[in-house]
Amino acid sequence: MASRHFLRWAKLALALAALPLLAACPQSGGSGGQRASLAVADLRAKEVESLARLTAEGQLLLKEDRFPKNGYDYCRDAAGLAERGDFRLAIREASKALFLAEQTSDAYLRAHAKRDIAVAYSYAGQLDLAAQYAEEAITDVRLSRRSVAPIYPAAYKVLGDVSLRENKPVQALSNYEEALNHAGEALQPFIRIAIANALRGKGDAAAARQALEKLLAERQSGRVQALARRALGQALLEGGDAAGAERHFAEALAGNPDGYDRVWVLAGLGRAQAAGGRLDAAADAYGRAVAEAERLTAEFRSDEFRSGLFGDLGRIFQEAKALELRRGNAARAFEYAEAGKARAFLDLVRGRVQTSAGHVAVAAQAGGAISTADIQRAVAASERGVLVAYSLGADGSYAFVLRGAEIRAVPIQGGEAEIGDAVSRYLDALRALAPVDGPQADLHRRLVAPLGLVPGERLVIVPDGPLFRLPFHALHDGQGYLIQRHEIAYAPSAAIHAALLARPRGEAAPIVAFGNPKRDGQVDLPAAAREAEEIGRLHPRARVFTGAEATKARFVALAAESGTLHVAAHAELDQVDPLYSTILLAAGEGGGGDLEAREVYGLDLRKVGLVALSACETGLGLVSRGQEFMGFVRTFLAAGAAGTMVSLWQIEDEATARIMTAFYREASSRDAPAALRQAMLDYLGDGRRDHPFFWAAFALHGDPRIRLPAAATAALGR
Repeated sequence: MASRHFLRWAKLALALAALPLLAACPQSGGSGGQRASLAVADLRAKEVESLARLTAEGQLLLKEDRFPKNGYDYCRDAAGLAERGDFRLAIREASKALFLAEQTSDAYLRAHAKRDIAVAYSYAGQLDLAAQYAEEAITDVRLSRRSVAPIYPAAYKVLGDVSLRENKPVQALSNYEEALNHAGEALQPFIRIAIANALRGKGDAAAARQALEKLLAERQSGRVQALARRALGQALLEGGDAAGAERHFAEALAGNPDGYDRVWVLAGLGRAQAAGGRLDAAADAYGRAVAEAERLTAEFRSDEFRSGLFGDLGRIFQEAKALELRRGNAARAFEYAEAGKARAFLDLVRGRVQTSAGHVAVAAQAGGAISTADIQRAVAASERGVLVAYSLGADGSYAFVLRGAEIRAVPIQGGEAEIGDAVSRYLDALRALAPVDGPQADLHRRLVAPLGLVPGERLVIVPDGPLFRLPFHALHDGQGYLIQRHEIAYAPSAAIHAALLARPRGEAAPIVAFGNPKRDGQVDLPAAAREAEEIGRLHPRARVFTGAEATKARFVALAAESGTLHVAAHAELDQVDPLYSTILLAAGEGGGGDLEAREVYGLDLRKVGLVALSACETGLGLVSRGQEFMGFVRTFLAAGAAGTMVSLWQIEDEATARIMTAFYREASSRDAPAALRQAMLDYLGDGRRDHPFFWAAFALHGDPRIRLPAAATAALGR
């Protein structure tokens, strides 16, 4: 049977190819605006961020624009949005200009729009797309036969950044030099720092130092000076001069840098001291850097991208963790690993969402304000509970095993890239319904075998980086699956796990289920409707909405008073900005049906025990520079829900309905991890389709004590 998304992708591809250009006349509200919102959602196949898709999306967005502008104004707005970190909104504004350019055959406007799209993709880390649109912007401005000055600096800078991040420093140098030849005075210093970084990457540390020292001698602005000093200190360190690097960073610190510049200087100082063997001094510097980072309000630091430094706070937390492991302090290393995850979440949200009372009530989950001692007490209080928190690094990886009052740091074979490749091999085989014995045995040997687990223990697994995509419960050691030995729950972080266990458990409130929301042009999901209806049969007090009744407005209105929210629908992950990932509900009279992740933060879900997202890939999210998982899981937990159940791959419709029905039957008499385990074991015992593709897609995140209302006795007997 086709997956829930496959036919829809094919239909979208055909629709995009044949889509006519509509008149770009704006409409204010009303049915026209609602239709445009729905149409935009139907064009958001994130796997294909194509020119056709962006142009069509721009056309539809223009129909909703109450105050239309000219194309260059849309480009200006796009540039501002990208600078503050709103990448998806930036691309949307630029896509309006792109449509206007296509409508009027204006190659110059098209070049401006593609330039801004390239910058947004570059900031978002979508390197292939960034390079594609930068190259097209260069081609279009040449075709226009007009001034290249507004296009070349940014477009060639993007190409240089992509090359540098792909470890192609010679190619990066060529692109940066072309950008510098056309850059204005304000941008030139940043490009010169980027050139020095490319020289470092090329192995020419002396030339890099010379270029940076020359820039510092020119008494540039304070921000440029700070970036140049940071790059120079790193150049000295990479050249083997740890003492010189330490002196440089100490001098920079004496200059009392502000904000994130101070964080980076302190981290550089710690890096240099560690390289020189002064571990205690380095630990102090890293501790100050982390404390400073946690004090600051998250913001997108576009200047670091303009200078080619690609600032990543996660690296500081990783280095601090590695240093503490080197010093033999597992508890402190665990604290840094947790703090890094909390910081990555703050960096994502950074004031871009409206929060509710539910969010305030669980603010510690989002902010990482829970201590290691609190986490240890929570784990110790859990019957048969063991928490395993993974922390992957470039050069080495660990699993922190918390059992009672004990914290052990267990080495894991492979760095983040190597383990990520192993996870990809396993998932590729799984999705193709190919034999998975080899890949899953390899992952079990790396990730599970060293932990010393005892059969019957209840596991709470905190993944990291690519491990968020992995169904640990489906790993096999040659004798059996992990789910056959353990009840398993997951958590985005250990701090969130402890925060949820600290909250009082309420009574199991009624279930509200949404199945197969009706949307024009979307593949029907009849099994999803039956899934929701079966929940209604098992739980007569449940409120069930299918088809045209499964609206976003109804979901928002009922969410706060529900005990369980079940949604069987299509969902889409936004790789550019996870806050715009979407659950596709039906449109009602009050507006469109897209429930975006950023809107969930505004819901008060403190009474909700479980949010079950029986939709394709709802568990997936953006891995923020290898540190944190940013999908629907943390979104619903941060809004106050006690737990979420999500899918890790595109799921087969009939198998999903069967697993979900079994789960709701079992969860009325046992807690959620045990219920999901039994549902999976029942499927495995069937023998017809025991490949993990069919039964292992779902993962339960959150409070493992969740229980659902009792099912009807008559229904259980059927």
